[in-house]
Amino acid sequence: GLRLIMEKGVLAAHLSLTIHPFQADYLLPLFSMLKKNEIDFTSKNLVPFYFIYPLVLSSYGDFFFQNRSVMIIHSATGDKKNRIIKAVEARSAKKVIWVSISHDRTFYDEVDIEGYVGKADIAFIGAGVAKLILIQQLTVLNIPVVDIGFVFEVWNNPDLSNERPFCKLK
Repeated sequence: GLRLIMEKGVLAAHLSLTIHPFQADYLLPLFSMLKKNEIDFTSKNLVPFYFIYPLVLSSYGDFFFQNRSVMIIHSATGDKKNRIIKAVEARSAKKVIWVSISHDRTFYDEVDIEGYVGKADIAFIGAGVAKLILIQQLTVLNIPVVDIGFVFEVWNNPDLSNERPFCKLK
């Protein structure tokens, strides 16, 4: 899954150093693993992790939504699902296509995606670490697939926008 993303897309990796570091311990192992597996990383396929938050949450990202059919791949149900759909609709999406995944067995999910070919312009996914497996399944759609896991949490509960940088809603 990582190879697929690095070869066909862009990986937004959490490579920043912070006051209370946790990811710093993984920087050298990550780059060693990429090198060992002959996976090239450049400024074209590796960007900062926080980059996606302001792009999706602010008006700069309107082009993702306006007059587009937007697919959401997520495990939310009930009110949470409805709040996420309303947040996407509020961005002037033409259509929202919801694809449900399991909440706690996502590694084993096999999404029946064939029926969605040609129906969505972009897909947003929130699937934790299982995203690598699901993104591989979604390649048949031939559309951009963007992992915005925490953004879904902010759309569900705007108070969470204070929990991470660049997530403050307008």
